[in-house]
Amino acid sequence: MAKAATNDADVTIGDWRLFRSADGKFHTTVGGKDFSLNLSFDPTQPVLLEGDRGFSRKSPRPGDASYYYSIPNLRVSGTVARSGQSESVTGSAWLDREWSSNYLNPDATGWDWV
Repeated sequence: MAKAATNDADVTIGDWRLFRSADGKFHTTVGGKDFSLNLSFDPTQPVLLEGDRGFSRKSPRPGDASYYYSIPNLRVSGTVARSGQSESVTGSAWLDREWSSNYLNPDATGWDWV
């Protein structure tokens, strides 16, 4: 039902998929009961490393940290289909990627995704 590549961005959950192609663009296909998305995301600037060269400390303890980068200002294009009607769309998006091998201490500070 779900899979993820370990060497690049390529994640699938059911019939939803997000992946990066060889040209550096991201692509997604998402299907729902009454809608579908087929979008491409083209980076318009280099990766932005957050924190200290991509290492984001959350407290003085060494384990309370994550790796974190952003790709701001992605140019979006593709199609959105609703109730059988498809239309072309364009816009902009922002991609964040943050990961860690530890759970953060409850007293740690940083981005609160919830």
